[in-house]
Amino acid sequence: MNNSGKEHILEAARRVIARMGVKDASMQAIAEEAGMTKGGLYYHYKGKDYILFELADRFLRETAAPVKRSLFTGEEDREKLLEVLLQGIKKRLNNPEHNLLQFYLTHEAVLGKNEELYELVVNKFRRWIATAENAIDQMYGQPGIEVKRALAASMIAMIDGQAIQLILSEELVDKEDFFACWEAFFRCGLPAMLEYLKEKNK
Repeated sequence: MNNSGKEHILEAARRVIARMGVKDASMQAIAEEAGMTKGGLYYHYKGKDYILFELADRFLRETAAPVKRSLFTGEEDREKLLEVLLQGIKKRLNNPEHNLLQFYLTHEAVLGKNEELYELVVNKFRRWIATAENAIDQMYGQPGIEVKRALAASMIAMIDGQAIQLILSEELVDKEDFFACWEAFFRCGLPAMLEYLKEKNK
């Protein structure tokens, strides 16, 4: 499939999801929106979940791209890297439609019987955890702590947890307060935690 054909299907899927919701969006509805047969759609995608995964994965990659560029180029200015990280978190928390899609896919991966989708979702988390680990190294000078991966995974879990709360109700917590907490976490909380863990490992 060429890129224009794929983009056409994904744009059709976005419109269907916006109109019908994630759960009720069907291959038939997406095919009709894209102006193609259901069989033609199945020729390109094995099922609805694979279309949804590509939509979610594209958003996550776009969100992570500035962070990865900063890490790849060896950005040494902590303030610049901090700003990139905070902007990435803001983009994630400011997109409830994507977050709903993301949690639907995670639900399907955990409770469904599609092992291929399960591996796709697990590998996505592996990539995010690795990116968070690299960010810790870049910002705080490779602290060399034994639980760095667990710390990185906890950061991802914090973002997911905040996203869930915002999906349920934006009245639970002001998003700006979440952002303020993240800035304080990177400036004060995380450095103090890393220092404690380094001392503990001695």
